[in-house]
Amino acid sequence: MKAERKLLKARADLLLHQPFFGSLCLRMNPVEDRASSSAWTDGKTFGYNPYYIEKLSGSQVEGLLAHTIMHPACQHHKRRNGRDERIWNMACDHSINWILLEAGFDLPDGYLDDEKYHGKTAEDIFTELNKEFDQEGNPGLHNRTGITVRTFLLFHFRSQ
Repeated sequence: MKAERKLLKARADLLLHQPFFGSLCLRMNPVEDRASSSAWTDGKTFGYNPYYIEKLSGSQVEGLLAHTIMHPACQHHKRRNGRDERIWNMACDHSINWILLEAGFDLPDGYLDDEKYHGKTAEDIFTELNKEFDQEGNPGLHNRTGITVRTFLLFHFRSQ
């Protein structure tokens, strides 16, 4: 199934099964972005790589959409306050993914979810994550599981 059709179906399914997320999703304009490795949003646009979308199951596309809309819904772009963008995105992912999983979403492989961060704010998670990584922000640093930071940045929020 082509990426555009898969996205349309996922948006319709969100409206039917998860109307809160579905209504938020309709506020974003989907735009193909082959330069992106996966998907992103600036709060108004849902940018996606069609090849990435085509690899996902329908339920994973729904999860990706729900994940992506949670960033502007939680005002992550307004709360960054100059923090390191990569670590901030990871903290924000930790703060929302467990909520999505509890709501029954199927997230694409590579999502961040650590039980120790459940119920914590993105700011608190950022403080903890920032201690774990090199202050110089080396992209090849490993977290406590041995997976590089870069591995987790599958979908992200772009600051406006």
